[in-house]
Amino acid sequence: LRHGRRRRLPRRKLSRHSASMVQAINFMTWLLPIRMQLSPPLDALRSFAQQARSVELSAHPHGRIESGDLPKGWYVSNVRRVVGHGAAAYEDGRAALRRLDCMQLPWLKASVDDSVLAICSRQLWFLWVLNANKFTRRFEEPVSCGACRVCFVSWGTSRMHVLAGEEKLQLEWDQSTDEVIFSILSFSRPRHPLSVMTYPFVLVQQRRFARDAGAAMEKLCGLQR
Repeated sequence: LRHGRRRRLPRRKLSRHSASMVQAINFMTWLLPIRMQLSPPLDALRSFAQQARSVELSAHPHGRIESGDLPKGWYVSNVRRVVGHGAAAYEDGRAALRRLDCMQLPWLKASVDDSVLAICSRQLWFLWVLNANKFTRRFEEPVSCGACRVCFVSWGTSRMHVLAGEEKLQLEWDQSTDEVIFSILSFSRPRHPLSVMTYPFVLVQQRRFARDAGAAMEKLCGLQR
């Protein structure tokens, strides 16, 4: 019996330690990573992306953005914009989408680490908020769909994000009209207390991203040259 107790004691200690670690991780994911500075916190963003590697996806309907079966009761945004014409514009945009160039904006920066897409966005001139996503499709190679060629990248929010949901950036070349169309499709809802309190402002930021990312893709595809 003594030997049996000695064998079980380390297991109970390990179990308590593991439970404490899980609780600590759960608490940390609710802390809002904020940096106060004028320039983008790029070093902090890269470190943040590394920390998010082991973090799971947030609680949201997974895979809906790719299936097209968007969940009811969630805020859905679907923005489409013509960003160029012809094969050359599509190939330029395809390369830019692979690099996520449209997410490198004056007020928004992105950093990729393995399956993690970390972003920081500037709020109120000097306040930068960091969020982490997980790729569901890192980059889907061009596929033919009738008279169209399509490529896209998609991701879901992680537990280190103020929102819950999924997003897809897609580039499409409609050969029947020769138009190259950039689209952003997402569904989301707030999951962090701060995003609940400031949700109207969050929606403004989402529309701002759609506008500025679309304008960036116009330049990258040559429409504004």
